[in-house]
Amino acid sequence: MKNIRHFCKIIVLVVIISWTLYGQLFAQFSGGKGSRFRPYHISTAEDLDLVRSYPSKHFRLINDIDLSDYEWQSIGDQTNPFTGTFDGRGFNITNLQIESKGSYTGLFGFVKGGRIKDVLLTDVYLIGSDYTGALAGRVEKSKITNCGAEGKVFGTVNVGGLIGYSNSSKVERCYASVDIYSNESNIGGLIGNCDMANQIVNCYATGNVEGGGYVGGLIGILRFTAINNCYSTGKIVGYSKGNNIGGLIGNFEGGNNSIVNCYWDVVTSSKNSSIVGEGLMTIDMLRDNSEYTDWDFDDTWAMVDYTTYPYLKWQGEPGVHNYPKHGHHKVYEGRTVYWESFPVLPYNEIDFAYILKPLTDLELLENVYAQNEVTISWDNAWSGALNFVKTRGYKLEFVDDDEYVLIVPGTAVDYDNTTITLKPAPNENWVGYWIPQPQHFSDVFDDPEFDYVQEVRGEGWTVTRSPEDGSWGSIPSYAYLYFGKMYEIYISGNIDKEFSWPLPTEPCYPPNNPIATPGIYGFRDGPNYEVFNIESIENDQDVVEVGVFAGDICVGASVFTGEYPLQILAYTNASHSEEVISFAIHRSARGEDSNIRTVEVLDSETGEYYEEILQPEAKRITTLRLGAGDEIVEVVKPQFTLSQNYPNPIVMSQVSRSSELTKIDFSLPEAAEVSLNVYNIKGQLVKILASGELSAGRHTVSWDGNNVNNQPVSSGVYFYRLDNGKKTINRKMLIIK
Repeated sequence: MKNIRHFCKIIVLVVIISWTLYGQLFAQFSGGKGSRFRPYHISTAEDLDLVRSYPSKHFRLINDIDLSDYEWQSIGDQTNPFTGTFDGRGFNITNLQIESKGSYTGLFGFVKGGRIKDVLLTDVYLIGSDYTGALAGRVEKSKITNCGAEGKVFGTVNVGGLIGYSNSSKVERCYASVDIYSNESNIGGLIGNCDMANQIVNCYATGNVEGGGYVGGLIGILRFTAINNCYSTGKIVGYSKGNNIGGLIGNFEGGNNSIVNCYWDVVTSSKNSSIVGEGLMTIDMLRDNSEYTDWDFDDTWAMVDYTTYPYLKWQGEPGVHNYPKHGHHKVYEGRTVYWESFPVLPYNEIDFAYILKPLTDLELLENVYAQNEVTISWDNAWSGALNFVKTRGYKLEFVDDDEYVLIVPGTAVDYDNTTITLKPAPNENWVGYWIPQPQHFSDVFDDPEFDYVQEVRGEGWTVTRSPEDGSWGSIPSYAYLYFGKMYEIYISGNIDKEFSWPLPTEPCYPPNNPIATPGIYGFRDGPNYEVFNIESIENDQDVVEVGVFAGDICVGASVFTGEYPLQILAYTNASHSEEVISFAIHRSARGEDSNIRTVEVLDSETGEYYEEILQPEAKRITTLRLGAGDEIVEVVKPQFTLSQNYPNPIVMSQVSRSSELTKIDFSLPEAAEVSLNVYNIKGQLVKILASGELSAGRHTVSWDGNNVNNQPVSSGVYFYRLDNGKKTINRKMLIIK
């Protein structure tokens, strides 16, 4: 009996301990038991952090989670991988941040035999090394379904927007809109390395991808992998000289691979080749679904003819990346006036108030202009009405140059069958560019079919014919035509002309920033400009920038790159009518800037130059030379400006660490106490680049990439701030190792 009582006490004690331990474990989560049918409930960041302690259990997200306060440690590694299940149920995990620069980096570091579904990650910021991806650094024998990620990822080898490395796994209905930066290999928009027996089904990637080698818009490198119904649209940059950079797939490593019904955009990716897949120009993707042989538009794919690329039906509706740029999705930043067209207007609701309602409700617009001097202005209400037409152009004048976004609903122009009527000069023809793919000016107007076109004006350039032989004058390298922008076309003769934009026959790759931004002379743009084409500048070896002044007001400026003619657009108006035009030349050598009032102007009829003092708005276009006339040397005050650092981004593999890793230019209108500091993404001071009183004029400082403790900083985004006590300017730079 005594032994029995003792045994019973032991049993009771064991039960009590077990229940206590169970109660403690249960209390750590927001519910559930960790079983397949009763998974642990994840409601808070603390709950999510505990998942790593039970890698074989089952979990269910029941709330959105913000990880802003966490320097996240990835769940699972090569010695203790995650093997359970995780059901995100479509909830959002935001601000996942990891800056460890270690291996197996992601929300999950290593998943083996696991199941992850319905997880959405936004505002991701990761800095890892090998095996780095927003959702998982490495997955093996696992299934990943209905997962997505948005943000930035930095890594070395096997780096992907969603998954760094995948082996013997199935990834289905997943996406990544992640910008990826690496200078090494196996880098992909969705998955960096698909190695052995993978299935990638109904997935897409839209982020920009930079890597050393084996770089692809969807997957960097693969073998023994089947890919069905996938696409990519992001820009691809590869630093390797080998043929292993692809719009869709970087390269094969061997084995049997199957790629069916997959495409990439050769225009947005800047890549017209891929080891496999179908590369299509933007315009070719927008026709109708009959162009896609054997594609399943009943259950898998969807599109709006002439408006969207094919997108996957599980998306529900097309995303911003499924539309050609500038037409549906318009971003305004850095200017106050934009030359726009709206080729995707709704058929039944094309009135001004409907289309610009997101901007008018916020009172962001001052004026809207149409051709024939039609203007409506804001004064606590809009004075007048204006109906938009798909093929015509308009000018939007904003209250400032901050960033604003406008999404335009509707259906695109049938660009195969659309024409408009052009009126002869002096009529202005404000024409929208309705072709959903960029073209350079010379690819359009060099055609003899358009010999009646005498002048074309864009938002940032003008090209005109020579009166002597009818040939086009100098065509700026940055004279591109973009879908959803407006161009002024002037024609000769006295009869109307039927006009239609020619369709492109090959892709065009405009640079990201085609026009260098002036940093010395600041000015405000306007709805109209006059053009000054400078044919030569005397002693131009150290010329940096040329500004145009109406009296003492700067009305335009251009960076001098050594090429002529130097075209400057001057935003003069009636308020400048009593002033004199002068040209300020800023040189790299220290000293006063030259202010030239008397210039040599070209007489288009005789071909001779003559001296003249110019008045604002005297001509639409003036061709001149600087340096040979009467020169008055004055101090021209530069504006308070801060230029983009150069180079940017800084790719460490391409530069040697020195005191001139990157340079930053700034200008001061007067002597002042200034500070120029570098901060990390958390707002912490990284380096003081300049502090104290500096003279008026242009200054240049260098940064060696070290912090205040003289230690090299890590890869990532940094901010630098210039402050003169009256005004502060911030800019962003990127370091990639």
